[in-house]
Amino acid sequence: MRKYNIGFALIFVMMLSMLIFFPVISQKISEGKIEVNNLVIFLASLGPISGLILWMWMIVDYFSNKDRLRHKILWGLVLFIANWIASIIYFLFIYLPREKGIMSYKKK
Repeated sequence: MRKYNIGFALIFVMMLSMLIFFPVISQKISEGKIEVNNLVIFLASLGPISGLILWMWMIVDYFSNKDRLRHKILWGLVLFIANWIASIIYFLFIYLPREKGIMSYKKK
């Protein structure tokens, strides 16, 4: 399995959990319709956990990237400040094109 397929899987799980599953569960918990058990806590935490994994992976890639990257300091600040949102953007616009060999900048 290619590394970027794992990245897409992490983004999918994160978005599915954070945008669909987590709000539904929290609404039902607040209404008292379901009780909080270990399965609910596990399923609701998949999104933040996968977001953290993707964020850490993109931070490691940012520091280990030997290629010349435009606005490298800005990307570093954005990755640290915007966390998982910036890691999705970095994955789609920096990591993925570089792995597929379609990046527009020159290597040193």
